[in-house]
Amino acid sequence: MVDALGRQLRRSMKLRGKLVGPDRYHVSLCGIGAFGEAPPGIVDLLKQIGASIHKPRFDIFFDQAEAFGSSYGKRSLVLTASDTLPALLALQRRLHDAMQAASIPVDERFNPHITLLYDRLPVPRIDIPRLSFTVPEFVLIRSVHGARRHDHLARWSLGS
Repeated sequence: MVDALGRQLRRSMKLRGKLVGPDRYHVSLCGIGAFGEAPPGIVDLLKQIGASIHKPRFDIFFDQAEAFGSSYGKRSLVLTASDTLPALLALQRRLHDAMQAASIPVDERFNPHITLLYDRLPVPRIDIPRLSFTVPEFVLIRSVHGARRHDHLARWSLGS
């Protein structure tokens, strides 16, 4: 669903960037902004925090595509929502607050999105057919910078 939309947008917008791909589409909740290996003990602490979160499953949607800023000379084409996503925001805030309480530096910004690809061309915000998902879990991911790979370090199911 996301990959097919990404291919369609890439074609229609005449972009050349390679799609991130189905195994890497995600919504980042709390980035710690570090490239490379996490400092010793951080991953274990993040696993403890993740295990302490108990929230029900919830639905989210994306109904817009747009370009986000410039990262390493490229913009990211992302899917975004035209309205707030209260349950997602509640999960993100709970994780954020727990990380701050544990003195883990956490990015203050949160703009829910799914990155489709990176490209140099600017694109306008456009409406897209609404994509809805039920969120069954959240995952601790290590993004291996430059390797086009995500390592899943832990995952936690959300309640039914």
